[in-house]
Amino acid sequence: MATVPPTGGILEAVFEEYYTKIARPSTEKICELTNEVYALLEKLIPKLKVLLAKVGAKFLKVEYCGSVFNGTCTSDCPIADVLIVLDKKETKIKSKEPGFKWLLAERFKTDGPKKDGYRWARCSDGIHLSSQMLLDNLYRCTKTSLMTSPDITVSKNTNENVVEVRKDKKIIYFTPALNLDGNSFAVSRFYANDSYQTNELYWRLHHDKKTTSLLSICDKADEGVRRKSLIILKSFFRREPSLSYLKNHHILHATLHSLDLEVDHIQRWQKWRLDGTVLRILEEIKLNLKNNFMADFFIPGRNLFYGIEKSCIANMLSRLTFILDHHCYFARLLHKQWRDIAFEEDTG
Repeated sequence: MATVPPTGGILEAVFEEYYTKIARPSTEKICELTNEVYALLEKLIPKLKVLLAKVGAKFLKVEYCGSVFNGTCTSDCPIADVLIVLDKKETKIKSKEPGFKWLLAERFKTDGPKKDGYRWARCSDGIHLSSQMLLDNLYRCTKTSLMTSPDITVSKNTNENVVEVRKDKKIIYFTPALNLDGNSFAVSRFYANDSYQTNELYWRLHHDKKTTSLLSICDKADEGVRRKSLIILKSFFRREPSLSYLKNHHILHATLHSLDLEVDHIQRWQKWRLDGTVLRILEEIKLNLKNNFMADFFIPGRNLFYGIEKSCIANMLSRLTFILDHHCYFARLLHKQWRDIAFEEDTG
């Protein structure tokens, strides 16, 4: 695709102001949330290990992931994501669709000293591990472990396929995960438009550690410009109804696709302005919409637009094209979001 040059035009100051007054999260709130997560897990993990062992799941470790922990959180979505990583034991990995796996467990043995470690986590076929069963087990164990804490509520969020823990206004998502190679995990949580959300056979591949590493490389090359651009676009898209089908993972992967590793080596990105970087990412999304295909950055054969109707793709392409062609209109949209938020704060 054509590179969008640094412009230094009308949008530069608008983006800076939007980031400072709307998109950027409060450092104090993020610290408060992460400290709450650490304190909760310190209390939860010892009990959780024992209860999970009773249902045949061996606890390995906790992985802190998502926008709260990798520095891409926006001001309006402070949800902490935590992977409860379990031992996959002798499970065999079977590839299915790009980005998804089936996990084959050893067959159940009715006799002998070796017990079936997956007795309570199998699909109805008795062979494959069930993402839904492990989620149910984690939910029951978490609820039992925290039942003595009246200020904490535990529920199973079926839309996200996670265990949701709430304390005051803080939200934490616990996701069961199986460790694959140290950097990749198989998780029960799916994207909003994935077609396998209710299919217990499927596990989604999770690459948050690789994402965090790439973002750190970006920061060294461009002094945080792309990270700031990502936060701005996540906040903007969440508040723009006409682009509502484009979720955080779409924007993240478009940002990663906009990387040019050869350019990064010569540090040309350091000369790029914020507006040029934001526009380049939007051009990447526009090209993906035009082709009706956005490749997963880590799994090129996987289409992140799968499940979104073609009419929605066409509408978003038309809308995004108009926004990119009219920078003054784009600036007015950003100012409108700012005024709406200020009005909500004044009245609520």
